[in-house]
Amino acid sequence: MAYISDGECFIWSRGEQPRKISSTARVRFIQTPLWDKQGQAIYAIAENKIWRIATTDAKATAITTTWNRQIRSIVSRHDGQQIWSPDGESIYVNTSNALTKQEGFYQIDSRTGEFSKAFEADISINSFLSSVSHDDEFLIYAAQNARQELNLWVINRDFSDARQLTHVNPDLERYPAGEARLIDYSTADGKKLQATLLLPVSYQSDRRYPLVVWVYGGSMLSVNINRYGGSGNEHFNLQLLTSRGYAVLLPDTPLAVGTPLQDLAKTVLPGVDRTIEMGIADPDRLGVMGTSYGGYSTLALLVQTTRFKAAVMDVGFGNLSSRYGAMLKSGVPLGLGWAEDGQGRMGGPPWQFPERYVQNSPAFFLNKIETPLLISQGGMDVSPAGAEEIFVGLRRLGKKVVYVRYENEGHGIEHPGNRIDQWNRILAWFASHLSD
Repeated sequence: MAYISDGECFIWSRGEQPRKISSTARVRFIQTPLWDKQGQAIYAIAENKIWRIATTDAKATAITTTWNRQIRSIVSRHDGQQIWSPDGESIYVNTSNALTKQEGFYQIDSRTGEFSKAFEADISINSFLSSVSHDDEFLIYAAQNARQELNLWVINRDFSDARQLTHVNPDLERYPAGEARLIDYSTADGKKLQATLLLPVSYQSDRRYPLVVWVYGGSMLSVNINRYGGSGNEHFNLQLLTSRGYAVLLPDTPLAVGTPLQDLAKTVLPGVDRTIEMGIADPDRLGVMGTSYGGYSTLALLVQTTRFKAAVMDVGFGNLSSRYGAMLKSGVPLGLGWAEDGQGRMGGPPWQFPERYVQNSPAFFLNKIETPLLISQGGMDVSPAGAEEIFVGLRRLGKKVVYVRYENEGHGIEHPGNRIDQWNRILAWFASHLSD
C-alpha cells in the first residue's frame, strides 16, 4: 500500500511497519500515489515535479525538472491505482499554464523526464473528475469554459477528436454567453497583474459598454477566465450580466498584511482604467459588486473613489473590529484567527494594532461613500450585524442604500426563489444606475 499523510509519502508492506519515503530534499507530496504496471515503483507529485519511488529502498527520485506548467494531477487507469501508460513508457499529467490560463494534458517520458504536449485548450479541467476506459483507448474528463458549464468530455488515446459526452443543462445551452478575454495591466508602482474580462453578448468593437467589476480581495481572478459564469461562485453566474449588455471585469487583487483596504484600490482601479483604454468600458457607467470578503472589498473601494455609479454588497461587512469579535453559538471565536493571521490580514489583535483596524475598516469612512449601494444579507448568517452596521450608518448619513434581508438564508442565498429574487434586484439596480 502507498499513501500520503500530511505531505509525507509512505509504503506499507503486509506484515511490516510503514516506511516513510526519503529524498535528497524535504518535499511535500500531493495526490494519491500511483503504481506502475509491475508494482515495483510508485509515482507522486511534489514541488511541481514527478517523483519515482522504488519499493525496494523507498527513495524518491525526481524524474522531471522545474517546468513552466503547473502539474495538477497524474492520469490514472480506470482502477485509480496505476498510472495510465498506453505505451508502457509514458506518464500523462493534467496541467495548467499560469500565463495563458490554458489547461490540458502533457505526456512525460518516464526515462528522460521530457514533456511533450498532448492536448491544451482554453478550458478549465476538473482534475478530480477524469477516468480512462477499461481498454485504455479513451480518456474521459470534466471541463468547462467561459461560455459553457462543466460537462464530461471524451478524447482518444492519441488526444484527437475531443467530443462532449454530457449536457447537464441543455436548456441553458440555448442562451448565448459573453466571450472571455485575458487582459494585462500594471499598478502605479509597476506591479504586473492580469484580469478576466467578460464581453457583452453581441459585443461590437465600436461601442462602449457599462462595466461591472466583480471583486474579491486577495484572489487572482484571472484564473477564472475559463470557468463558466466567471465568478467561481455558483450563486453568481456573471453571464447574466453579459446577456444584458454589461462587460464584467474580474481583476487580480494581491493584498499585503496591514493594508488590504488601500491595496484594493491600487490593484482594482488600474484594471478598470485598462478596460477604458481598450475602448470597451464606458467611464461614466461603472459598477462594482462582491460577496462575503468581496462585499468588504466593494466597500473598501467605495470609501476611496466615487467613480462607481452603483454597487452591490452580498453578505459583506465593513468593520474589522466587529468581525474580530464574532462568535459561533458554540462559543468558538469566528474572527480571531481570520483577522490576525488569515484573510483579514491585520497581523495581530485590535489592541496591538488599533489604528490598523480603523484604517482598514470602511465602516469608519462611510461619509465618503457617494455610490448607491444595494445590500443583501441572510438572516441566519453567523454575523448579519456586519451588513446591518453598514446600512444603519449609510441611512444615518442620508446616503442612497437599500437593505434586503432573506430571513431563512445563511452566508449566501441558497433557495432558488430567493436567488432569483436577488438576481432580479441586482439586475434592476444596475439597470437603473448604469443605463445610457
